[in-house]
Amino acid sequence: EEEDDDFAKTFATSGANPVVTEYEKLIQRLLVPFLDAVNAVGGDVRKQGAHVARAFGAQREMLEEVSERVKPESEEEMVVMLQETHEALREIDDINHTADELRKHTAMVAGAMTALGWVTTQEPKQYIGDMLNAVPVYGRQILQDYKSPEHTALVDCLKYLLRGLQEYVGTYHPGGLTWNTKNVPRENYEASPNTKAGGGGACLARWTR
Repeated sequence: EEEDDDFAKTFATSGANPVVTEYEKLIQRLLVPFLDAVNAVGGDVRKQGAHVARAFGAQREMLEEVSERVKPESEEEMVVMLQETHEALREIDDINHTADELRKHTAMVAGAMTALGWVTTQEPKQYIGDMLNAVPVYGRQILQDYKSPEHTALVDCLKYLLRGLQEYVGTYHPGGLTWNTKNVPRENYEASPNTKAGGGGACLARWTR
């Protein structure tokens, strides 16, 4: 209950904007259990988890901006908006390539997290679906090799997370990112106080250490 209160205080800055608030609910309901699962497994998977938290926090902040402004005119501007998420995903991939243990786990997580690239596609629901369908490739092997419950929880929570992301995208961004039509240019966009203070990533601090 206390944890829910902390989330409410951290996130209650977007008013009734469902594009942001529903993403925040996704973080609470599905990302947090996944992060707990990677921490339980430990090792290089836990290291990846810190960057997964960072990536979702960055994407939440970006989605708030997307909901409040017009689509950028230049590709360079879009690259800047995606930079924090991209850097987190690169770290996840790097950990997979250098992992000394739990290689199937790190490969599964790295492959699944490419789903966050949905923001660059015109068919994001299908894009996430392709990543979701790939999870069992490593998931089945993990469940065969590791019988303890934390490994089962990791595989299950990852699937639930991607399914939840797919549902969110299908509702709010079915044809790609849904930009605001108020024609607010980036130089006039004013982030909420919560986003300025660290936004969605703030409540994920205990997983990003």
